[in-house]
Amino acid sequence: MADQTRRVGLLKAVGGTPGLVAAVLLAEHLAVAVAAAAAGLLAGWLAAPLLTSPGTPCSAPQRACGHPATFGLVVAVALGIATVATLVPAIRAARTSTVAALADAARPPHRSQRLIKVSARLPVPLLLGCGWPPAARAGRC
Repeated sequence: MADQTRRVGLLKAVGGTPGLVAAVLLAEHLAVAVAAAAAGLLAGWLAAPLLTSPGTPCSAPQRACGHPATFGLVVAVALGIATVATLVPAIRAARTSTVAALADAARPPHRSQRLIKVSARLPVPLLLGCGWPPAARAGRC
């Protein structure tokens, strides 16, 4: 949310109310959560036959149909986590003044020397999975 301060200012400058700004930010993160849940369910559906019956030939894997309650539970948990993680920062961002949000300068990411030393030895796919470079996720892994 800290990276979207300027966007919040732009929304408020064109007439967006604090409720609208919070709703836009929340909807954006909920859409990402639904897409991630769908991708995870698809990957699990494709990998399940290979993991549950390793003795069958790979040429004819049988697809197991998941129970709709399982799909609903996965999506509900993803939406719940996204809502809990986004709601308070979205409300806080919506309450900032328009001028302060528009005047917010880009902040350099906080990088500790220890984190840089550790990340220098990691392979690139692991760095990308952890959200590195810090512009993406501030190095949280």
